[in-house]
Amino acid sequence: MGYIYMADVITQEGKRGVRVGRTGNLSSRLASHRNDPQWHSFNLIETWEVGDEVTAKGYLNPFQVDSICQI
Repeated sequence: MGYIYMADVITQEGKRGVRVGRTGNLSSRLASHRNDPQWHSFNLIETWEVGDEVTAKGYLNPFQVDSICQI
């Protein structure tokens, strides 16, 4: 059991985009992002509970999971 999440982000360098990620422990991962100095802003948009976050990541691969899709 795991999660896929999507967040509206702004990096310290001023790049704005959407970050899509995966995790087995959602609360810990989101706390880590919120405390990471890389982010000027990290606003969660949506989360999805999935049976296996690794498999779900494979379906989302075109969306560059675990990276920023700049907008």
